[in-house]
Amino acid sequence: MAMKKSVLQQSQLGELLHVLRQHGIDSRAALAAAWQEDPSVLKRQLLECVKKGQQGKLLELWPQALSQAAQSAATTWIK
Repeated sequence: MAMKKSVLQQSQLGELLHVLRQHGIDSRAALAAAWQEDPSVLKRQLLECVKKGQQGKLLELWPQALSQAAQSAATTWIK
């Protein structure tokens, strides 16, 4: 998916950061936990960042992203 050619507008970036802070999302695990509680967290904000013609693809891939986040959170990675 391609982001809009222009840099994200301050309001879009501000809204993304606000939602991340509001839900205490500061890691992949925190995002997965937030999505378990509310699968729509960040969806609207990310849709605003994607070209209109690609928004359907993001919506199509959203369940897969939720599933992968849940699997990632359930797996402990050892380096």
